Parts: sequence; C-alpha cells; structure tokens
Amino acid sequence: MMRQGLVAGALLLALSGCLKASHSCEDDNTCGGPSPTGGAATGGTQGASGSAADGGMSAAGSGGEAATGGGGGGPTGGSETGGEPPTTGGAGATSNTGGAAGATVGVGGRAGAAGSGEGGQGGSAGGAGANGGAGGAAPGCDPTQSPADDACVVSDEVGIFVSPDGDDGTGEGTRAAPYATLGKGIEEAAAAGKRVYACATSEAYTETLGLDADASGVELWGGFDCASWEYSTTQRARLEGGPTAVTINGATGMEWHDFEIEAAAATEPGQSSVGMFVVGAEMVLERVALIAGQGSDGAAGSLTPFTGYPTASELEGGDGTESTPGIGCRSTTLSCPAGGAPGEGGDGGRADDNGDDGIDGKPDTLPGGDGGTVEECLSDTGGHSGATPTTTNDGRGATALGTLSASGWEPAPGNDGQPGEPGQGGGGGASVDNAGGGGGGGCGGCGGNGALAGSGGGASIALLMVGAQVELVGCTLTTSDAGDGGAGVAGEAGQDGGTRGTGAGNACNGGRGGAGQDGGASGGGAGGISVGIVYTGTEPTRDAATTAAITVGMEGQGGEAVSSGKPNTAGRVGVSLTVLNVQ
Repeated sequence: MMRQGLVAGALLLALSGCLKASHSCEDDNTCGGPSPTGGAATGGTQGASGSAADGGMSAAGSGGEAATGGGGGGPTGGSETGGEPPTTGGAGATSNTGGAAGATVGVGGRAGAAGSGEGGQGGSAGGAGANGGAGGAAPGCDPTQSPADDACVVSDEVGIFVSPDGDDGTGEGTRAAPYATLGKGIEEAAAAGKRVYACATSEAYTETLGLDADASGVELWGGFDCASWEYSTTQRARLEGGPTAVTINGATGMEWHDFEIEAAAATEPGQSSVGMFVVGAEMVLERVALIAGQGSDGAAGSLTPFTGYPTASELEGGDGTESTPGIGCRSTTLSCPAGGAPGEGGDGGRADDNGDDGIDGKPDTLPGGDGGTVEECLSDTGGHSGATPTTTNDGRGATALGTLSASGWEPAPGNDGQPGEPGQGGGGGASVDNAGGGGGGGCGGCGGNGALAGSGGGASIALLMVGAQVELVGCTLTTSDAGDGGAGVAGEAGQDGGTRGTGAGNACNGGRGGAGQDGGASGGGAGGISVGIVYTGTEPTRDAATTAAITVGMEGQGGEAVSSGKPNTAGRVGVSLTVLNVQ
C-alpha cells in the first residue's frame, strides 16, 4: 500500500507540472507514461514516452495502436540516473475509443535524484475497444473493482452491456446500444477481454445457455438498473432457461454476480430440471439464486407382443391307428420368437398283444410330460401333459437412484423382464393290446415376450457438478418436487401347448404339450431426487449464508410393483437432500 501511495503521488505531481508548463504534452516528452490500461482516456495524438524530471502519467493521447503498452516516465527522462528506458506507445487512433491492445506492459522509471520524485508506473495492455482500439478504464480507475465499489468501471471501455430491451443485431454492446441476450454479451466480452453488465429491472432473459472454454475469464454482473445503469447488489438479473437452464463445460475463471437463474419444469418422461450444470469448469457464484423446476414422472414400462409363433396345428400330437402308434409332435422344423424350439411330444405305444408304454416328452429336464404306462392306460390314464417352465424371469425394480456423468443426471430405470421359455412336450399314450396304437404327445408352446422396464423419475437439482470447482458466496438454491418412477408391466402370456393325439381302439391318448412360460414382468424405475447440490469429484465450497439458504422439494416415489405377488418389481423411493455426493 505504501508503494502504491508513493507512485500515485508522483503521478499527480507530474500531471500538475504538465498542466502548468507553457507547452502541451503533445509537443515533446515532458510527461510520464500513458494510461495504466494501455491507452490514455482522452482523445489526442501519440502517447508520450517519459522524459520529464517528475514521474507521472501522460495527459496526451487517446490510446494508441501501441504494440507494447505505454512507457513509464523516468524521473530524468529515462536516463541512467532517472530510471529504466521507457517503452514507447504508438500513435493515437480515434479519440475516446482507445487503440489496439499493447502486447507488453510498460515499466515505470526508477527513483530519480533527491527531490525529483518517483517514476510513474507503465500501462498494462487494454482490452479491445468498441471501434477497434485498445479499451481500458479511465486514468485512475481500477477495472478490477466491483461496480458496487467504484462506478467508474461502469463504462463501455470495461463492460459489454446487455438488456432485454436491447438488440443483438443492431446493438453495439454499449450503454447506449446494448445487446439483448446474455449469450451474445458473453461471446463479445470473451473476445474483447471485457465484463458482461446485465440490467435487472426489465423483463427476464429467456434463453438457455451452453458455454464452453471460450467463456473462460468472463465476469458477469447482473445488478444494474436498465435505465440509469446504476448498480445495486440487491437487484438480480433474471434468466429463465429450459429444463437445464445453464450448462458450462470447461470454462475457467468465470464469475457470476447478482443473477437469478431458473430452469423450466421438465416436460419429457423422466426428464430432470437443473438450474446450472457445470462440467470440468472453475468458477465463482456470488449472490446467485439457482432455481430448479419440477422433475417429470418416469414412463411406465411397455410390452411388445411376439409375432411368428408356430400355428396350433403344427403343435398337435399325431393320432394312433389300428396298427401304428401316434407320432409325437416333432419340433425339429419349428422355432420360437425368442429363440429355441418348442418341447417335442412323445410317441404313443405300439399295438401289441401285451400293450406298450408311451414315450416321454422333451425336454426331460422338466417334471412332466412322461409317457403313459400300460397299467395307467388300463386305468384309463393317458400320456402326461408337458410342464411349463418356472424359472424366474421377472425384472427387478430399480435399486439405485441414478448415475451422473458429463452428459448429466440419468435416473435409474427398472430392469426388463426376460422372454419365457418353451413348454415341455406331452408324453405318448400307451397301448394295451394289438387293436390300436396310443396317441402322440403335443409339442410345448413358445414363451411370451418380456416387458420393458419403467424409467426413473426426473430430478430437480439446483446445481449439478461433474469434476468442477465452484465457490458459492451468499447464494440461494431452491428445488421443486421430483418425479415418480414409472411402474413396470406384466410380460406377455406364453403360448398354449399343442393338443394331444388320440389313441386307436383301447389305446390311450397322448399328453398335451405344456404351455410356454409367460414373459417376465418389468421392474419400476427409481423415484426422482430433489437435491440442492449434486456433485462428483470436488465438493463445492460455500459460505454459511449459502448453506443456510438451500431449500428442497419432495422426493419421487418408486415405480409401483406389477402385482402384490411380484414385490421385487417395485422401484426404490428417491431422496430429498441439500447435498448429494455421487460416487
């Protein structure tokens, strides 16, 4: 602070000496270096390099096309006894606009002889001006200050101005002719090395922002009056965006001050509403309100029935005759829509003086489809019907909440049901004498299709982060209710098994084919989450005021079970939390 005070005093002394001299600074090099931001604040000609006995700031020049920034004034004109040789500024472009940005910063002179004062500090490179020249704050104005602390930074040289009443086509981004959208303002500010000044007393900005690394370093200030451009930290520029209002991917050094950002309620099944989504970025949010809308309910499961089943006649068992047994249904040329083939029927018993047992149906891994015996046939019992598979093929309801990636939050769906397996073939009927053969067994039916799962309920998230670093100061985060998970649905019923063949004479009928297994029911999706901050990676830093100002809505209910007999098809309930770390 002492060093800055000495430099400032020397600058004032030098400027006073210039004003009292009988000639102007344009005539020779009697004044110190140009503006600290690369160009002088007023119109004029070439910015002078320092040669005055007093350190100080050049009063001449409108900012030139200086390639190296303004020169610092040495106490004795930059000589060995007075300071470093100055770096010379370029010629002035147009008045009040500044020239092209200097490539390097001018250096102030060293202290001169006793009583001569201290050299002035050289100018830093200014941002591009509106008319192609080097921009910069007026002399003595610190462009790093908040507009709440120093109104001199609320200038065309420092900021790009944006108002809902402006125009992106004819506007110039100035106080007098602002742009209409934040997106345009950010684009122009990034290119010019300036801030974005957004007014807050008109309508909301209705746009959805998607920003990348090109927006790095941009500061946005949103507390301005739209008529006077006076700044207040109690005002908020309002942005109303889509279901994900603002996405920032890869930008670093961004700052947002005094904004209210609201995401629209989700409209598509299972869609989330997110105020701000930050991926791999580094930024500061100060006095920013992030508001998420309602998440939408997940879609219920669905079922697409199979086509291409074998016909009923193709599944029938063959009839016996007086001299031949009925042939069991052959499935070697048949196939099921889900793959595989129907179970094969067993042949009937041959006509024989002592009778003959029927053949078992296939596959023989199921407890059914046995061929009838002579003893059973004498008791009027034919071949046994094929069995229906009983393996578990239902899909479970969602057990996780969801997943977080660079693509966003994805609520967890339930699990799909699996297709049913084919039924077993029926057993052949037995014969009891030589007066006729037993009937053949029918083929099993094909399994039904499995159902597709219900989707997860949409989330309501104020701030969503993936691998980002965010600091929150004096912010408020508000979420709404999350959506319910979609319910699962029942699978398709299995196909009926083929009819049995009849026995001839005293022989017995074959067994019917077993029905195909029903397709599996699908699971319900997880209930949506309502969370202020959801992140993976580095937890955001936040002050006590922000922590106390996180308000969340209700969690979503999990998708309902298909039936009371299938409780595992219900999806899990969501959560309602202020902060959630997704591992």
